Amino acid sequence: MRQQIAETPTETVQPTILVAEDNESNFILIEETFKTQQHTIIRAENGLEAIKIVQSRDDIDLILMDIRMPVLSGYDASKRISKLRPEIPIIIQSAYAMSKDIQKAKEAGCCSFIAKPIDPQKLISVVNKFLK
Repeated sequence: MRQQIAETPTETVQPTILVAEDNESNFILIEETFKTQQHTIIRAENGLEAIKIVQSRDDIDLILMDIRMPVLSGYDASKRISKLRPEIPIIIQSAYAMSKDIQKAKEAGCCSFIAKPIDPQKLISVVNKFLK
């Protein structure tokens, strides 16, 4: 007699992305970009808030970090987060795409850089590269 093995559904884990962005319209663009990607999006409106979220949650898979934010810059927040949780990829997003800005982002512990205005397809491509 053959036993039937019940199929257990595989649980799909949605990646969680922390978006550190003080500008509402930029955040909405990023949020809309990921609606079809099945990602969970969390927002921090400044660098200090981003650090607090990383400290309080262990489910952050990736961070999109704006450079110029109130309270604490994206550079400074990235440095602190990189020390706390070096396994989390941090992607800087900024209108300031000079080579010195990109170098400063790398020195702060960031793994990639995307220039504003953000191209949604490029953003998805860069993020997915680090989530896989």
